[in-house]
Amino acid sequence: MDAKEKIVSSAIRLFAEKGFDATSVDEIANLAGVNKAMIYYYFSSKYGLLNSLIRNSINGFSSIIEKIDISKFKDYKEFIKEIVKKAIDYIDKNIDVIKIFTRESLTHSGKIGTTINETISVAFDQVVEKINEKFSQNFYISFIDQSIIINLVIGFMYVKMKIESEEVNEEEKNIIKDEYSEKIYKFITFLTESSKEVKND
Repeated sequence: MDAKEKIVSSAIRLFAEKGFDATSVDEIANLAGVNKAMIYYYFSSKYGLLNSLIRNSINGFSSIIEKIDISKFKDYKEFIKEIVKKAIDYIDKNIDVIKIFTRESLTHSGKIGTTINETISVAFDQVVEKINEKFSQNFYISFIDQSIIINLVIGFMYVKMKIESEEVNEEEKNIIKDEYSEKIYKFITFLTESSKEVKND
């Protein structure tokens, strides 16, 4: 890893373990094995580093969406189902970043709220555009629905913590993940169908 990657990796570990406020720039630099001036060089401030982590996390999932071949799905609901599965897998593999996201978005909403709203909106717009291009749907996700969907998907973090505390084996874990994904998918399709009806009225 280069210096920037080491800083990011160390910040994720410390922010997840201790929280943003309780972590100093010196601690991040020491864990990363770099001069703290490098942190200011790449990110300007600790808030800049936090913003970068959140933006990169959401953009990372957006790139996964972009790679999905929508032509293989017979309707938009199948596409949504695939996205939900990808989202749960992404959270499962990036749990520390999700912990940071949920904690700090509440504690520091004023300073990082813009970053969260902008990047999440781009991800939702990406999905809507793909669906409308492929299936010619009058597809629409309101801001309220976006908020509900985000909370439902991120809620898997708590399921994962419960699974790990009970030492569930891999097969059982996958069954739980699939069941959670299925429930979210059904709820999202309900929300989007309801939104279409309201919009048409």
